[in-house]
Amino acid sequence: MSNIKKVEDLMTLKIIFMKTYIILILLLFAFSVKAQTVDAVVYYNDNYVYFFKDNKVVEFNLPSDKVENSMSIQEAFPGVTFQKIDAAINFGNGKIYFFYNDAYFRFDIENDKADAGYPRAINSDSWQGLQSGINSAMNWPAKAYFFYPNEYIRYVRFSDA
Repeated sequence: MSNIKKVEDLMTLKIIFMKTYIILILLLFAFSVKAQTVDAVVYYNDNYVYFFKDNKVVEFNLPSDKVENSMSIQEAFPGVTFQKIDAAINFGNGKIYFFYNDAYFRFDIENDKADAGYPRAINSDSWQGLQSGINSAMNWPAKAYFFYPNEYIRYVRFSDA
């Protein structure tokens, strides 16, 4: 086995470990104090995961295993004006997408603000095959999964929405 293959295998293992770790955190968070649920969760980067409940956001620091901040959606994600988040997904391209009812925001991580021209409607022009009412979303290499009460849609990512 070449050194390149070993590095690729180690990177794959790191990704699997991080995703498993995040799932465990989600489960612990969801079943913690009074078994409250969260509305949405988004993996921000290797350091942070954000949990959404109503109009609040909890910032969880992965390396320290601690909650660092609790704030409003607008404080955590400038320019995102939703009062609640139904689903959020980090596409791994420097953008996070926030969904609520029949609209979405695109948030630029590097610039720490929502992109101009948002929110936009969820429709065939913006997200072919998606409809309003998304409950949660998950990113997986080259695909995104959008979950509804009784179904899910696998979305093959070719370009930004």
